[in-house]
Amino acid sequence: MIRFGSFQIDPRTWLLTRDSAAVDLSPRLVEILGFIASRGGEIVTKEELLEKFWPDVNVTENTLTRAIADIRKAIGEDATSPRFLQTAARRG
Repeated sequence: MIRFGSFQIDPRTWLLTRDSAAVDLSPRLVEILGFIASRGGEIVTKEELLEKFWPDVNVTENTLTRAIADIRKAIGEDATSPRFLQTAARRG
C-alpha cells in the first residue's frame, strides 16, 4: 500500500481511496500518482513520467499537464497551495 495524507493506493488494483472510500480516478492516473507518491518527496521529472507512462509514444507535455490536473482535481488539491503535488519550475 502507498499512503499519503488520508489517501491510500493499492498497487495491485490501482484503486485510490480516501478514508476507505473509493476516489473516482482512472487506474492509469492512480498509477502515476502512486509512482510520484512512492518517491517520498523526491523530485520526479517530466521526462521520467513521460518515459515511464508513455514509452515509445509521441505525446506533448500537455498530456502530462492534463494528467496532473486531473489527479489534483480528484484529490482536492489546489496547484496554488499544494499539499501533495508541487510543481518545481523547469525540474518536475
